[in-house]
Amino acid sequence: MPNEFYRDFLPVRAADPSISQTPLFMEIKSNLKREQVRLLAEANVPGVQPGIESLSANLLKLLRKGVSPLMNVYCLKLMREYKVSPVWNVLLRIPGERAADYDEMAQLIPKIVHFQPPCGSAREIEMHRFSPYFEEGSHWATNRRPLPIYKLIYPEHCIDISRIAYFFEADWNDVLAASAYDEVRERVDEWRHAWREGVEPPSLICQVSGDGTLLITDTRCPVRGAGTWKLNERESMVYRKLRDPTRIAALHAELTPRIGTIEDIVDGFVENSLAIRESGRILGLATEKERPNEQYSGDFVGATRPGLTASASA
Repeated sequence: MPNEFYRDFLPVRAADPSISQTPLFMEIKSNLKREQVRLLAEANVPGVQPGIESLSANLLKLLRKGVSPLMNVYCLKLMREYKVSPVWNVLLRIPGERAADYDEMAQLIPKIVHFQPPCGSAREIEMHRFSPYFEEGSHWATNRRPLPIYKLIYPEHCIDISRIAYFFEADWNDVLAASAYDEVRERVDEWRHAWREGVEPPSLICQVSGDGTLLITDTRCPVRGAGTWKLNERESMVYRKLRDPTRIAALHAELTPRIGTIEDIVDGFVENSLAIRESGRILGLATEKERPNEQYSGDFVGATRPGLTASASA
């Protein structure tokens, strides 16, 4: 979808019920802003393919995606909040990959299982005609050959299958042994199972409690059961700022003069998987409670006890 659609097509569609009554499915980029996803929802685009292929910084670079894991996670967060269903993938066997790339993803996945999982199990990349892997030849793989199924469809004696095939096999360069993908595959399968078989999908929901502080309800871990995080006023003020990706330096510059050092609070959110940190930026993982007209407030009431308090409930 062209970026121009966010300025012209989608606003017009959202404003005209006679047009927007027909749902659309769009292929889009994943480096989205909140306003853009809200517009997709208002224009009745209930499903999108946002081009997410990995949750590893190095693998995304190798895939030339031009986006970071944090931005992909933010895309998934926005999709959950605005009820837009993303179709996306976790790809394996990327030339140049490292074992650490898959360790990184395996550690991240349990933190984000409240977002919609990939549309299929984690799977190895394929070689398609016209792709960079195909066009750049032996740099990525050797012994390129059409999938065997083509021989069951086309007579080899009169058709050069290598010229008409779209799907190919190859011997990939600089990739890991298949066993290196086992943990990521297992985590993805567990994630998908939780969404398919559970009574409700896992959730991490933030809402305002009676005293104006934030209460976070966490059902991401089926073994532990539901838990709650009761944030004090200082913690609540910081967490409100993590609704969208935020520069940690800017966060310190804005809040430290008002409430004192916040480094321990930020570290606590990351250590307790309520936020993720990447290259000087941080993002809160909790979604807002689905109630109309409920907004995060930036008001600060006053300092109370330091620290992050968690309580488990049945």
